Amino acid sequence: MRGIKYLPIKTVNEVKETFDFFKKCAFHTCETECSVALPMHEIYQAMMENVETKTNIQFYAVYEKEIIGSIIAVKLNDKELFLSIVAVSSKFRGKGIAKRFMTILAKSAKKEGFKNLQINADANNSGFFLKEGFVPYLYVKASSPTTIEEVEDANHDGLEKVALSPFDNMIKFAVPDTNKKWLKPFISCLSDFQAKFTYEKQI
Repeated sequence: MRGIKYLPIKTVNEVKETFDFFKKCAFHTCETECSVALPMHEIYQAMMENVETKTNIQFYAVYEKEIIGSIIAVKLNDKELFLSIVAVSSKFRGKGIAKRFMTILAKSAKKEGFKNLQINADANNSGFFLKEGFVPYLYVKASSPTTIEEVEDANHDGLEKVALSPFDNMIKFAVPDTNKKWLKPFISCLSDFQAKFTYEKQI
């Protein structure tokens, strides 16, 4: 769509205006509504800190001086980013804005040397991410803090898919076979205080 500008969020005022836009969104999935993977207060804090540190990747879209969308990816480490929020105004959905955000994010991440982008997505609402090249993955939930040994010994029948994305072909992930040994766990906190364990086969 012509006339839309995609700009990096650099100033405190831009953070505040973009966050006000987030609060008006209905939180569902990407272009349909809005995808949020972290509590809003954590997103706001990360956005504010980034004004000084410049460690995260955050952009917003403007049309005729109105913010109509934004995307925020938080740095996990030197190689990994976590997509914490992507939102598009209801008046502009279905116009490829979320797709454009993902392209900008991928290019920016590659330029900064990141190798992997992660996103927690509901298995029933992951179509957009799959179309964007995200790879289905498996995770197991634990309702309370659990040791890795306990997770490895757990019944894996209730596993669900989550979307993870390598940038193009830079990193390849394989969905683990539930009958084999689980390897290489990492934990990310959820807003309901559960722990999510994602496993990757050794390559």
